[in-house]
Amino acid sequence: MRGELKSGRRLVSSRAPCGHFDRLSLHCQNLPNSLSDFTYRKAAHMGVHRVEAGEHLYEIAERSGYRLSRTIWDDPGNAALRKRRSNPGVLAAGDELLIPDKQVQRVAAATGKTHRFVARSEKVELKLVLLDFDNRPIAGEPAVLTVRGQRYELVSDGAGVIRQHVPRSARQGRLSVPKLEMELDVLIGELDPIDVPAGWRARLINLGYGPGSGSGSEQAAAQRWRWALEEFQCDHQLKTTGEPDAATLAKIEQLHGS
Repeated sequence: MRGELKSGRRLVSSRAPCGHFDRLSLHCQNLPNSLSDFTYRKAAHMGVHRVEAGEHLYEIAERSGYRLSRTIWDDPGNAALRKRRSNPGVLAAGDELLIPDKQVQRVAAATGKTHRFVARSEKVELKLVLLDFDNRPIAGEPAVLTVRGQRYELVSDGAGVIRQHVPRSARQGRLSVPKLEMELDVLIGELDPIDVPAGWRARLINLGYGPGSGSGSEQAAAQRWRWALEEFQCDHQLKTTGEPDAATLAKIEQLHGS
C-alpha cells in the first residue's frame, strides 16, 4: 500500500503484506475420551463493511479478527470489488467489502499428548523509496522511521528503498532523513485509487508535482492542478493536455509504484 506523503519532496512509500507463522502448543490431559475436538473460530461475522477514508484491507482484517487478509479479499462476495480495485491495500471511501461469516474448524487430537498447531498470520511491510528531484534513487541514506512510538534506524539500499515491518493496524508514522533535513508524516492507508481525483493528486504530490499553495476560487485551484499535470506530462514526454488522461494516469501510477 502506498502511504500518502503530503510533501513536495520526491519520496514514495508503499505497504504490502508478508506472511509469517505463529506457533501454538496445546497439551491435552485429564479428558474422558481418547480423542478431543479443538474448535477454532476464525472471526466474528461483520456483514458488509463500507470503507471509510484512510482504511485499508489489512487494518480491516486485523479489526475483524482475521489473521489473513486474503480470507476476506478472496471471498466470492468481493469479486466485483476485486475487479475495480487491483490492489487491496488501496481502497476508496464508500467501497463495500464483505466480511465473511465466521467459520468453525474442528481437529481431532489424542489426549495425553502435546500437539503443535501452526496458525498462519501476516505482517505488513512498509516500503519507502527515496528519490532526488531528477528521479534518481538516494542510496545509502540513513533515516529514522517512527511508528506507534517504535523507532527504527534504517538505511536506504542501492535503489533508494527503505523497508520495515509495521503493525497491520498502523495508520501513520514519521520519517526523518537528517542529512537531507527532511521530516515527513507518513499516512498509511490514506492513498486513494488512481482513478479518483484525490488518488492521482496525492501521487503527483508524492512525486514532487504539487500545485503549490495559494488562495482563491475553486476554479483557480483547478488551474493550478492543470499546471502541475502539464509539468509532469512535459517531463515524461507525454502529450501536454493538463488533463488526467489514461496515458498520464498510467505513467503516474508506474512511477509511484501503485
